[in-house]
Amino acid sequence: TGNGTFATQHTFPTGATPQSLAVADVNGDSKLDIIVAHAGSDNIGILLNIGDDKFSAIIIYSVGSEPHSIATADINGDNKIDIIVANADSDNISVLVNIGNGTFANHMIYAAGSSPYSVAVADIDGDKKVDIIVANSNANNIGIFINKGNGTFYDQITYSTDSQPYFVIAANMNGDGQFDILVANRGKSNVGIFFNKGNGTFDPQITYPSGVAPYSIAVADLNENNKLDIIVGNAGSDNVGVLLADCI
Repeated sequence: TGNGTFATQHTFPTGATPQSLAVADVNGDSKLDIIVAHAGSDNIGILLNIGDDKFSAIIIYSVGSEPHSIATADINGDNKIDIIVANADSDNISVLVNIGNGTFANHMIYAAGSSPYSVAVADIDGDKKVDIIVANSNANNIGIFINKGNGTFYDQITYSTDSQPYFVIAANMNGDGQFDILVANRGKSNVGIFFNKGNGTFDPQITYPSGVAPYSIAVADLNENNKLDIIVGNAGSDNVGVLLADCI
């Protein structure tokens, strides 16, 4: 309502088990639309923003089995937002290319590791093309799919993590202008950081203790020292952890 408080929620029907969502302008009308991953019905849904706080009926696209995480980016340089989905039960990712007006081609499938629970996107090799990162939870690694330049991707390159990496993000953690990778290692109760060497390859992870069973990570400059700090949601210890950049 404008002062940090909120009106009562509006609800919109989705498919079964809406596991993850993203917001992006998928049809180029300068309004943010909603994309939902339906883990229980093996598809994603798009709610187009039609203005006046209203959304269209959901539009469904098939993906792999148990879509668990979703990301958006322009992967082929056509100034349209595409959709990337991590399919936890079919051990792959789906890439849905925007073909205009907020409609999408059938998903392209790329093999990931076992149980990819989280997906992130970033230009990790500095070629101005968006690459894909996944956390392969049951394989104890992250996978990186390098963009070939035309919106298709090379097979994943993997880097070992600790036990059960559950969530992954990319951020420039050391101020060198390169995207590093952070992962929540649920089974080991720590956070791992892979520092980018500068050519899209990474040093082995450095780990920092978290609370029990970390499920989610965010980064922000919490203490205004121009360094990114790490915030962790610790599902097993019912708390939030903050790792300040001065101290890690």
